[in-house]
Amino acid sequence: MGSQVCYVRPMRIVGIDPGARRVGVAVCEGEPRLALPHATLQVKGAADAVAQIVRTVQAFEAERIVIGLPLAMSGAEGQAAREARRLAGAVAKRSGVEVVMWDERLTSSAAERSLREGGMNGVDRRKVVDQVAASLLLQSYLDALDHTWRVRPVAPAGSRADDADDEDRGE
Repeated sequence: MGSQVCYVRPMRIVGIDPGARRVGVAVCEGEPRLALPHATLQVKGAADAVAQIVRTVQAFEAERIVIGLPLAMSGAEGQAAREARRLAGAVAKRSGVEVVMWDERLTSSAAERSLREGGMNGVDRRKVVDQVAASLLLQSYLDALDHTWRVRPVAPAGSRADDADDEDRGE
């Protein structure tokens, strides 16, 4: 028997740090699983954010999108979390790509602190802080995958969020 070589292209994942005016984008392709800051999208409203995110995802040929879920420190969901969920649903619907929501608590403040400690001035920091926050968010997700934690995609608009779990349990 001869040996066969099989090449599997590494999964491409895009991380999104959503914001009202700026959306941070980070990317990961393959091994090692390393999230890299990619871009800061200047957006004018939710529809523009969805369109720009979908274009970015398509250009990168991403197979999964990780969108930050801005929870309160208590874990409660406020208005920003509800807006992020709406954004995630719209992006999933428009792109046809699997979307995962991921806890983004403290990523923006950690990104800001890291850039400040690195000596970056305020004007330059504002240009990249969102993409650095997106890379911290995406790296957190990738680290969780490496520890085999179960990650659930966002249910598409109009479906029951727990349908996938029912199928997993054979219900």
